[in-house]
Amino acid sequence: MTEIRNAVCSWRMALAVFLVVAILMNPFYLDVVFLKNMWRYMSHYDVLDLIIDPMAASGFTPFACIFPMIPCGIRFAEEYNSNYIRFTLPRSGRISYITRKILANLIAGGCVTAFAFAIVFTFLAIGGKAVTPDTEISEFYVNTIWMPYVLIWGGKFVLFLKVLLAFLHGAIWSLMALLVSAIYTNRYAAIVFPFVIYQVLWNVWQGKAINPVYLIRGDWAGYSALYVPYAIQGLVILLLVILNGIFLWRKCNGK
Repeated sequence: MTEIRNAVCSWRMALAVFLVVAILMNPFYLDVVFLKNMWRYMSHYDVLDLIIDPMAASGFTPFACIFPMIPCGIRFAEEYNSNYIRFTLPRSGRISYITRKILANLIAGGCVTAFAFAIVFTFLAIGGKAVTPDTEISEFYVNTIWMPYVLIWGGKFVLFLKVLLAFLHGAIWSLMALLVSAIYTNRYAAIVFPFVIYQVLWNVWQGKAINPVYLIRGDWAGYSALYVPYAIQGLVILLLVILNGIFLWRKCNGK
């Protein structure tokens, strides 16, 4: 669809991905010693060790909900307030318009974090060592859902699974921004309210499986099986799709 292509292939997408990559890599490029001996440093560690700092020490996760909103999270509010929607709806119809909005936010939001994680992981996988049966696995992975899979593809299978988690996480918060847009039709509310919700959930749901910070990393020892964080985020996405459909239909009614 044109709307999805425009959302994914846009300067907003490029900006969002760039910002996420820059933040994830900040534990490395702020280290002068690392910059001088980058490849030598990485060659001493396995790929799963190398991603610990970007995932846990970069400062990204407390603000992870913001970046997926950048490509098209506020676009509905802009179109509604500019009356652009009056010209679009008669040509496309409500169902088609709403479907495009939901899919564009789901895919573009997911791609922000997935693309950024894939770029960082690829860079570190090139420089880092593969995980082997002789590798001393970091305690970061012990007793987590990743432990049974750390040897597959030399550790790269875990990286792939984490990219999928990142996609689901990004999709959730882009859809959340769309939902706020559909309720309030205010571009500032569409950014601020999801961020506030994210911060509240992060702090209130400490030690609970649905904590959004646990969901993006999947490293919480409380997950009983690999599918759990994926299933939780999948169900949240389904709920947000339904709610967006309801509220977008109401806003489009009469336009």
